[in-house]
Formats: sequence, structure tokens, C-alpha cells
Amino acid sequence: MGSETTHVVVIGFDGLSPDGLQNADTPTFDTMIEEGASTMHARAVLPTSSSTNWASMIMGAGPEQHGITSNAWEKDNLVLPAVTQSEPFLFPSIFHLIREQRTSEKIGAIYHWGGFGRLFEKNAVDFDENPATEEKNGCERQ
Repeated sequence: MGSETTHVVVIGFDGLSPDGLQNADTPTFDTMIEEGASTMHARAVLPTSSSTNWASMIMGAGPEQHGITSNAWEKDNLVLPAVTQSEPFLFPSIFHLIREQRTSEKIGAIYHWGGFGRLFEKNAVDFDENPATEEKNGCERQ
């Protein structure tokens, strides 16, 4: 019988290029890449704004489906409605889908860019942290 996964951690960095990561001295990243799952061949969706791309990553859909087409997107300022919704105006995210299937699991989001917080369902997470500085971005959690 194989080992069961007890934790899944997704780490994302806005604007971190594969070339920069491969050419810099990054022993912690190197270990995480070796021991986890990663890719250096992911492609951005168009338009290449942060909101559009983060939404595509956590929703598993492109902007033509989730409707988030720019950093100006807000639930009350949409250009293109989502084709399906987990809550008003919001395409289902990975947080929502995990919550539906694993009701007792602890799910959380820690992010520095406040814009990320508007891209997922707040009722799907047990903790939602948006610290004021990158240094306080959950590093002290046990």
C-alpha cells in the first residue's frame, strides 16, 4: 500500500520567470522542485494580467470561461460573465471544488497581493490571510 498524501501546498509567485529561477542560487526552491511537482513550461493566458492568470490557474479554465479579463475585474465590474458560477459572478475555484469533495479538510489561502483574495470563494476556506508584508506571508505558521 502506498503512502497517503496528508498535505497539499500550492506556492505561486507573480512574475517569477523560469529562467530567473534556473539561473539563480535557490537551494530551497531546488529541493521543493525535486521533491514535489512543478513545471518550467507553463504558459500564460491572454491577456497576461495577474487577475486573469491567477484565476485561470485556480479555476482550471481560461478567461473565455471564467470571465476575468483584466486586473480591473470585480464582481460588480465584469465584462464577460462566467459560464458557470459557484457563487454570484464567480467561476468555481479549486478551493470550492476541494471543499465540496473533502468537507472536513482544512483549506486556506495566504497571499500578499490583495487582488488574489477576490478570485475565490471565501466560504470555501477555513483561513484567509492577506498580511501587510511579504515577510509576514505565513512563514511563521506551524
